[in-house]
Amino acid sequence: NGITTGLDAAHFAPGKAVTRQELVTFLYRFAEVMDYDRTATTDLSAYTDAASVSAWAKDALTWAVQKGIVTGMTETTLVPGANATRAQVATIMQRYAGL
Repeated sequence: NGITTGLDAAHFAPGKAVTRQELVTFLYRFAEVMDYDRTATTDLSAYTDAASVSAWAKDALTWAVQKGIVTGMTETTLVPGANATRAQVATIMQRYAGL
């Protein structure tokens, strides 16, 4: 279904930890398959590390923040390239399921 399209082995491989931006990108792409609303207009510039969001993840992370699926690691940081912890994955999945 194209959920991992464009993420080569350097970014995604079975058994490899998933980053916060990779996780929300998978969910964003799955939302398209499920025909969920993916409209997002949130401005990420309030986060001091917004520039570190990869270009391929920007739409997904913007959507996830706007929908409340993802919140910052702090009030001013997203830390998009950090590996998602088990607790973060569980929280993100629970919020996603509530859409």
